[in-house]
Amino acid sequence: MKYPGFRTYMEYERGFHGWLVFFFLTTCIGAAGRAYFVFRAATDLRMVMAGNAASAIVISVAAQTLIHVALFGATIAGFWFFAQCRRGTATYWASYELASIVAVVALNLIVAYQAELIDGSPVSIQSSINANELRSIALQLVWVLYWVRSKRVRLTFGANAFQRGPQSPITDSVA
Repeated sequence: MKYPGFRTYMEYERGFHGWLVFFFLTTCIGAAGRAYFVFRAATDLRMVMAGNAASAIVISVAAQTLIHVALFGATIAGFWFFAQCRRGTATYWASYELASIVAVVALNLIVAYQAELIDGSPVSIQSSINANELRSIALQLVWVLYWVRSKRVRLTFGANAFQRGPQSPITDSVA
């Protein structure tokens, strides 16, 4: 098969089934959303650079754009790891989810900084992170646990996230 990450096996605990399919599909939808955020951030950057904005605003919008581009590129790279069924796929995705939490906090800090520059009133990180971001962080932590603990991940990709030792998905027994 050209893309071994999408193999299905007779043993249901192994291969492209269950929560692994759900993760892949939701990540595809997330990648489409991330592409939109990259477009919006690039448009905002172009607009800010064309105007007479303060250099601090230009730098903060450029930082937002850079974060969105980095996460989009990391998502595309993760799809490649997934499709190739690389042993490090689980660690990659768990690390990506942890980095996404840092990115959510960083993006909120940047927005708080921009609001402070524009309005002149300081904004705290607690007030800038709303319930949607908290749900996003919780969901990302759940996916980290999935990549760390899932038997399907171990049997499909050869190891769980952050796990060492030779465990081949081909030689593991399901029993």
